[in-house]
Order: sequence, then C-alpha cells, then structure tokens
Amino acid sequence: MSTQLRRDLHDVLGPALAALAFRLEAAQVIVQREPHRAAEVLLTLRSGVGHAERALRELVDGVRPSTSDSARGCPVARIRAFVDGLAGTPGPAITVHAPPGPAVPPTVGDALYLIVTEALTNVLRHAGAGRCAVRITRGEALEVEVRDDGVGMPDGVPRPGVGLRSMAARARALGGTCRVESVAGVGTRVRVRLPLPAR
Repeated sequence: MSTQLRRDLHDVLGPALAALAFRLEAAQVIVQREPHRAAEVLLTLRSGVGHAERALRELVDGVRPSTSDSARGCPVARIRAFVDGLAGTPGPAITVHAPPGPAVPPTVGDALYLIVTEALTNVLRHAGAGRCAVRITRGEALEVEVRDDGVGMPDGVPRPGVGLRSMAARARALGGTCRVESVAGVGTRVRVRLPLPAR
C-alpha cells in the first residue's frame, strides 16, 4: 500500500469511523432513555455511514476524498459540521473559534480540515479531556491551535504515530509547520501554520 493511500485512509476514514463509534455510544444511551428519538438518532448515524461510504468509494476510484470534499463547503464550515456531528456523544465539549474571512485555496482548506479532524480524533480517543478548543486565525498564514485539558502524555514527549506524522506531512507539503506540545496532567496543544499565497 502506498504512503499516500495509507495517509488518506487514515486521515479521511479514521475520523469518520471514530465519530461514528462515538455516535453509536451516545445512541445506545439515547434510545434507552428517550426511545421516541430513535428514528432521529438512526438518521444521524446513517448520514455518517454515507459519508464514510462515499470517502471509501472515492479512494477505491483513485480520487482524493479531500479534493472532492473541498467542493462541499469551506473548511471551517466542514470542521463545525464534524464537531456538530459529535453532539451528545461522550467526550469533551469542543468549541471552534474562527473569524469569517475570504476563501482559502482548496489545497490549504483540505489540509486544514484533515489536520484539525485528525487532532480532534486523537483528543476523543486518547486525551480524556473535559474541554477542547479549536482556534483558527488568519494573517499571512493560517494559524491553527487545537488545545485540550486532558491527561497529556506521560513524559510530555509526543510519540509520532500515523496520525501525527500525517498532520506534519500535510503541513510540510504546503511549506508549513505542525508542532505538538504536551504536559502530563495538563493537556496537549497542536499548533499548525499553513502559509497562504500572496493576495
């Protein structure tokens, strides 16, 4: 399997399937406590399955899912939709702070979306956090921070797995940077800088 295909499977399908797993957990509780909401919950789950199916089909057809996703809306709106899809699931309260601004090139928007959703998926899976904040600011570059108040890493040293390597590679491909800082018992912060073309 090529490095690019492995990265796309991890970055595109990984967050989608992780979100589905968290939604299923929440659905179990909701259906037991509020059975009248079962149809609503199942509809949300079906939507998530549909997204994963489309992404997988595009990968099989040799189309980068990130590219086709970019046509479906701005990256911040897609990030908010990802976060909204986690509403009611166990996990941290996630806030997204991003001022409105002009559109960014699709390659930058794709990288922004994939890096942030990967960072959020790591928070959901590993951080044990109560809160997580995504902050995006724009100047000559997009400056992105994903910060949680979770358990952090035992010795404060990030151990780069597929996800962290992929985030760094996507930023580096655009001439940007991706840094991960962690303090045991305090939390983790992912800081990304994605250069923007001159206006």
